[in-house]
Amino acid sequence: MNTNTHVANDSIRRATKADIQDLLIIEQESFSDPWPKSLLIEEMRRKNPDGVWIYEDNPPNISGFLCMRSLCGELEILNIAVQKELRRKGIGIQLMRFAIQTAKKMNYSGVILEVRESNTAAQALYEHLGFIVTGRRPRYYNRPKEDAILYTLDLSKVHGVCEIQSQ
Repeated sequence: MNTNTHVANDSIRRATKADIQDLLIIEQESFSDPWPKSLLIEEMRRKNPDGVWIYEDNPPNISGFLCMRSLCGELEILNIAVQKELRRKGIGIQLMRFAIQTAKKMNYSGVILEVRESNTAAQALYEHLGFIVTGRRPRYYNRPKEDAILYTLDLSKVHGVCEIQSQ
């Protein structure tokens, strides 16, 4: 599989170096403690299915992105962000469904992630997709200090949710 040109569906594709400025803008408007450019570039260099994947609903306009990595038979969502003005329009769920579909294709046992305790919108999305709370990391996040809520999706219990479809 060509990792530079792989297209996941009509709207999701691997990020390239040409996308970095748009990713940084989305990252900085989405998080109080955003990832630096060097970390995004490092994640972009990983091989399928790991790496940074972008959502373009109107190419070349990047609406959101997802960073994921294989970890001991599971898929870990490291980062997901959508442009502020495009939130709650189904982009986040499309990216998450892509991750779930990818994990199923790789025969992984589950998908894991953590989220700020205050990010109730993201928590609602994850729970809608079948994720369950499996733990907490006290004072995990900075700016401000905040607990991380750990979520897991057991893929043996997922049926039909990972079809990528329009909202």
